[in-house]
Amino acid sequence: MSRDYRGDWIWETSRRAVINFHLREAGRTTVTILDAKGQAVKTIEGETSAALNSVSWDLVPDGPPARAEVYPGARALAKAGPYEVVIRSGAVVLSGCFEVVDPETGPAADKKSQTK
Repeated sequence: MSRDYRGDWIWETSRRAVINFHLREAGRTTVTILDAKGQAVKTIEGETSAALNSVSWDLVPDGPPARAEVYPGARALAKAGPYEVVIRSGAVVLSGCFEVVDPETGPAADKKSQTK
């Protein structure tokens, strides 16, 4: 079996999207991540405090494994591109945008090639 799992071997990576947000009241909160088409790719729910909160997304979308033939249980990472995050807590709705960047072709890869 090949060790080239590019995008599938989530436990061999530490790539994450960290989302920080402040709430004035504690409560049950839902964080929904939408792709460029507006489709929900990940939903994270939990209790939050009346303070600065942080949610870490491992870049694995919800749903069944995308390429189970590679390794049973293997999960594909989110594709590079723009994403929107929508945070709902009680009557409060917050939103923002971020971008998932391919580490081999994104800005960090450009810096690595310039230092060689």
